[in-house]
Amino acid sequence: MADCVFGRERYKVTHDPRFFPTCGAAAAGRWIHFIHQSSQQAFRAWLEGIAPWLWTSVVKIILDQPVFAVMGVLGILLMLLFRPRKPLIGYSRN
Repeated sequence: MADCVFGRERYKVTHDPRFFPTCGAAAAGRWIHFIHQSSQQAFRAWLEGIAPWLWTSVVKIILDQPVFAVMGVLGILLMLLFRPRKPLIGYSRN
């Protein structure tokens, strides 16, 4: 519980422009680190080899967000990407 209070206090002091101030194990980065630490480190090394600015400006911000927000946005994107196509008008589909 102390980590949560520290996280909120740090957010109030620095005015970090994140969408949700997170604390404890709720952050996606900490969750991924808990599940499989070496895959996160390997992905970071690979990404920094390609575009070093991408880790700090995009991925780090995503990993600081709560797990429910990251998974919710990912789920909505997958639903939109793989939704069933509308049937064509005038054609029969048997």
